[in-house]
Amino acid sequence: MATALLIGGLALSVVGTGVSIASSIQQGRTAEALRDAEAAAARNQASLVRAQAAVEAAQRERAGRRAQGAREAAFAASGIALEGSALSVLADAAFEEELGVALTRFQGEQRAFALMTGAELSEFQGDAARSAATQTAIAQGISGFGSTLLTGGLALGGAPATGIA
Repeated sequence: MATALLIGGLALSVVGTGVSIASSIQQGRTAEALRDAEAAAARNQASLVRAQAAVEAAQRERAGRRAQGAREAAFAASGIALEGSALSVLADAAFEEELGVALTRFQGEQRAFALMTGAELSEFQGDAARSAATQTAIAQGISGFGSTLLTGGLALGGAPATGIA
């Protein structure tokens, strides 16, 4: 009877260790899945930021062309020839508008790059969480199964189950 109880207790200990191992592994998988979802969301956001920057740049470009045309028309209407100082004013204005368009594109890429870097970091953290959980599961298995075998071996061999003599 005592042997049957001992074997039953050892079996429960083995089952408990197995559940603990499975729980650790599942926890790692869940953490990895969460980080992967965060990374996917960051990549989607980066795509939207790039698209938004492209739209804003195109709008600035069109507005700049309209403004440049209005300046040219104003010079022509006032009888100023498009040469010398007038031409220099138009060229400076065109350069400033092009610079604004380029800056809009650059800022969009900068925001997108930050999001993509965050996505890569999230994936790395997910991989690390999964690896840590796997290592924890292995340690729990070695400890749990080793303890069970030692306890069972000592008990079945007639030695006290509370310690090694």
